[in-house]
Amino acid sequence: MARVYTYTRTSTTEPENNNPLVSSLTPPTRDEVVAQLEKHFSEHNKDMVTLEDISKLADTIIKAFDELRDKPYGGFAKCCPEKPNLTIEMYHNAWTLSDRERYPGDYSPLTIIPIKCSTIDFSMTVITNTKRISLAYVSKERMF
Repeated sequence: MARVYTYTRTSTTEPENNNPLVSSLTPPTRDEVVAQLEKHFSEHNKDMVTLEDISKLADTIIKAFDELRDKPYGGFAKCCPEKPNLTIEMYHNAWTLSDRERYPGDYSPLTIIPIKCSTIDFSMTVITNTKRISLAYVSKERMF
């Protein structure tokens, strides 16, 4: 009968990044978010949004960033975090929007918040581990 010898190594390793400053990176300000939204919608003029809509979106986004501010980065994001940011995505139908916005759920808890504006319904996805927010909508420019 063959014998098998096993060796057990017991040791602990410290996390790769325990820097407390990394978890408190400053999110964009309200003015930066408003400027990003205005720039996006000025480039995509078929998607009509009013100044009230932009203000409502900015308030909701800033509130979500404030909730993420003091939470630590999670999962693999501890290794190389980026500054929390906002991405704006356009899709050609609601099914694709729903499907694609759930992809980060494979590596992070998500919070999906619907935002109803005057002419466009937005979906805001808060990706907790990477402190990223994605604002998505069905674009009239992308209709086939």
